[in-house]
Amino acid sequence: MNSYLDLGNLIKITEKISAPPPACLAALLKTKNSRINEREIKTENYTGLIYQVLVSVYELKQQLYLIRFLFLFTNSSSSFI
Repeated sequence: MNSYLDLGNLIKITEKISAPPPACLAALLKTKNSRINEREIKTENYTGLIYQVLVSVYELKQQLYLIRFLFLFTNSSSSFI
């Protein structure tokens, strides 16, 4: 005895594929566009964050060069005194 329901004779497959209603298409398009906009905003935020990090690293590197120069300059000038 089969324990499943055979729906083969109840389902009629037609050649014609109907399109979803226009309101449904509009909602899907709006959802798709909002997802694209969210991705663009996230990408812009990440780009801005990466830029800020790079600028901070560059500024720290410049400060380290200045500290190293001042350290070497003060050590070399004190030996001449």
